[in-house]
Amino acid sequence: MTRSSAPSPSRTCSRTARALPHDLAWSELSRRGTLSEQRLAALREATARKPEAPPGTRYAYANTGYVLAGAVLERAGGAPWEEQIEAKLFRPLA
Repeated sequence: MTRSSAPSPSRTCSRTARALPHDLAWSELSRRGTLSEQRLAALREATARKPEAPPGTRYAYANTGYVLAGAVLERAGGAPWEEQIEAKLFRPLA
């Protein structure tokens, strides 16, 4: 693969997220502890499964990608997603 044809990291992540399962038992997961714990439980369940399709071959909407983004933000920011969004997005708009 030449440098010009290499996919960008964001495009690769987007394609990979599309391969995540979209049919998790969200109502069951919502009863597992804090919101942060629920996100991690959802990711554990999602990553324990085989992808629905090879990355980049099919599009399927899945909330799992947003759960993954929230979990990454929590890990990187050291605080729950909800607190970070409030402090960095909503408070400055007020």
